[in-house]
Formats: sequence, C-alpha cells, structure tokens
Amino acid sequence: MRKVRTFLVLTLTAALSLAVAPGNATASNATPTPKAKIWVEKNPPAPSALTRKRIPEGDVTPMASGGGCANTQGAGVCISWQKSNNRLAGDFYVNSFYGISSTGTARVFIYNSVTGGYHYKYTAVTDHTGHYPVAYDGTSGSGLGYTTVDFYNSSGSLIMSADSPYQYWP
Repeated sequence: MRKVRTFLVLTLTAALSLAVAPGNATASNATPTPKAKIWVEKNPPAPSALTRKRIPEGDVTPMASGGGCANTQGAGVCISWQKSNNRLAGDFYVNSFYGISSTGTARVFIYNSVTGGYHYKYTAVTDHTGHYPVAYDGTSGSGLGYTTVDFYNSSGSLIMSADSPYQYWP
C-alpha cells in the first residue's frame, strides 16, 4: 500500500508540474496569441537611458552562449542567436499588466555589438497578455546582443524598460 501511495504522489507531482501556470516567458510554454497590432515608426527615439547596459569587457566565448528570457515586473524579454540565419532573434511576452499598461505601447530594440548599437525594430500596442512578434537583426563575426523593450502608457510616458540577458555568438 505504501508503494502505491508513493507512486500516486509522484505521478500527481509530475502531472502538476506539466500544468505550469502562465507567467514565465519561455518558448516552451508559448501559446497562440491574438494578432499583435504593430508598426514601424519613421524616426523613433533612442531607447530610454534606463536600458543602457554596461557591455562586459573581454573576449567573446568561442561558442554561442547566454540568451534566453528575463522577467521584469509583468514582462519577459528574450533573445537568441540563430546560427543557420546568422541573426539575433528578439521578442517579448506580456505576462501580466503589473507595471505595463493594457492601453499602452512597447518599443522593441535589439542591441548588436557588431553592427553598431541599438536598432529599433517595431512598436506594439500592449493590449493582451502573451507573446509579441519576433524581431531579427543580422550578425557577422563574433559579438554580443540583447533585446530592450521600453513600455509606455497611453499618454506616451515611459513606464519602464526591460532587457533580455546577453546573447553571445562566435
């Protein structure tokens, strides 16, 4: 009887771990989302000063490393490097409207050390929780990059900025 009880506890624990509640920004638990309202601004402002990360010094590792997602208040901001296409892929998730306006916007930038700094990608209306479109930035040589998203309220005032982890490529 004790073995049966232990088996049931382990089975239920495993089943519950698969039913993870949304909230972590990862591709493994991505669900289809409504079509995002996005556009490209003609002359967008630079990313906010809040997002200016200090670039680490030293050599870039010989293999791609880093990347993934970082959660900041209600947002998850992500980056990866696609070797086959030689490009960075950056995106974000709205996990909750804690610190993010449901009637606001988000400006997406990808920082690329090889091609010279921040590159504006698109602006989206933050009107739903879930995944927002992936933006790409070409790479060559070795370097590092990350995604920056500036979140604004409906009046256009900056609410917060969020960054992905660093992504290194060889």
